[in-house]
Amino acid sequence: MTGRGAGVPGRAVAGLLLGLLVLAGTPAPAGGETPGGTGALAALTVMPDDVRADLLFNGALLHVRGTIPEGGQAAIVCAGPGGRLKLRRKGRVWGLFWLNTGEIVFDDVPSLYLLCTSAPVAQLAPTVVLNRLGAGLDALESRAAFAGPAAERRTLFGEMVRLKTGEGLYAVAEGAARLRPGAPGTLDVAADLFLPARTPPGEFTVRLMSFRGGDGSVVAESTVALRQAGIAAFISRMAHERGLLYGIVSVVLAIAAGMLTGVVFGRGSRRPH
Repeated sequence: MTGRGAGVPGRAVAGLLLGLLVLAGTPAPAGGETPGGTGALAALTVMPDDVRADLLFNGALLHVRGTIPEGGQAAIVCAGPGGRLKLRRKGRVWGLFWLNTGEIVFDDVPSLYLLCTSAPVAQLAPTVVLNRLGAGLDALESRAAFAGPAAERRTLFGEMVRLKTGEGLYAVAEGAARLRPGAPGTLDVAADLFLPARTPPGEFTVRLMSFRGGDGSVVAESTVALRQAGIAAFISRMAHERGLLYGIVSVVLAIAAGMLTGVVFGRGSRRPH
């Protein structure tokens, strides 16, 4: 019994040494990646990643940093979830007045779309690849569903993009993403994206894309949240939860502002000349 029991620890130690030798002889995944993952290429940081918008919110600058494989070009997209967008169609009535004559409806259109690339969009990859990844305004148009005549689709989509661009909610900065050598086999990517004051509250997806040899892929993804704070959050909650009270308060404030304006300018008009 004693001799048999003493052999067990010896066999265990031998098995442990053999296992360590096998692990030592196993080659590490290429590029420092872990099996089944993206390793270093999954690094993507967005600062700040939680933005608070109070009543005086005037926009926020996002600093995005990531890594792509060496020899490629990069694109960074910050976009909101696709949703329905309704716009008013204006036209002449009786040849005299410009009035609302109907609605223009697009589906699967993001509320926010900010794109920053290291090279012109057209040089990153063929159109089919860009559309698949959602890189570029043409890719947005290819995905959007339009409830109207096909002949009007491109014109009206262009008008919608111009409207969103004027509000700062759509922006494309070609060549603004900065590349520099990183760890062996990689490039570090840096870009700054601006969230305008009109950005609606919500959570937005930030994607880092890598393009090389006519193909592309998303190599990393993160999120950034915009939340209302302070008086702005209170007003928003009142509008959604107590609509009647919000309407009454709005009317009272409008009347008070009108009366105050009348008093101030009325006094000025009665001064002797």
